[in-house]
Amino acid sequence: MIARACIERLYRVFKGYLPDTLGEFSPLNNPELMAHWSQVLRARPLRELHAEDLRYYTFKAMTTWGDTSTFKHFLPRLLELIGPGKGAAPDLELVFQKIAYGNWRSWPKPEQESIEGFCAELWQAVSAPTESGCETQLSHFLQAFSSIGLPVLPLLTRWMQQDGEGPLLRLCQFIEEEAPSLLRRKNKGPDTGLQDWLSSPALKEHLTEAFFRHADTHHATTLSRALQVLEQSG
Repeated sequence: MIARACIERLYRVFKGYLPDTLGEFSPLNNPELMAHWSQVLRARPLRELHAEDLRYYTFKAMTTWGDTSTFKHFLPRLLELIGPGKGAAPDLELVFQKIAYGNWRSWPKPEQESIEGFCAELWQAVSAPTESGCETQLSHFLQAFSSIGLPVLPLLTRWMQQDGEGPLLRLCQFIEEEAPSLLRRKNKGPDTGLQDWLSSPALKEHLTEAFFRHADTHHATTLSRALQVLEQSG
């Protein structure tokens, strides 16, 4: 789970923005449809909006409906719903595309820092063994971070440095389930940084050292499979 303090920081930082431009939209939009979804967004307090309530707005935000200030009003709730354990969630890729479209690196520093902090917390949550039931592939989170210009290597490095068997086994699961397809697309997509990390000697050394530490346990088989994936894909 994402720390509540991180979520509250988002609400606090963006609390000054109001949805004043919900009535402003492209003439290409259906007025009746826009009126319906505007009513949906106003029917509940911000913190009680569901992912489905926000779905249509998120698709059109800033491009054909409203401005950046209105998007900032809804952003804390969109990000809160993305977190694991929240049930139905907004489209991860779309929300981050909108953050990039809103030119978030030009926003006030506290707003930028709150988004950076959220991304770090989100990664910590989804990469933790307690959240292994997360339906979205871990690479999709990393690609979302990368799409707004956040470097993913520090997140991956900290993942390797975490103590305990849980993060290590989650890493092995990620390698087994996602690394083969990622490495087949090396240098052919936006996730080159992730692919380079999967091919790095540092990752293989980390898993090799862990294998020998756990040679007499049942985890050795899991570690061996992950190493084989990296060797075969490399």
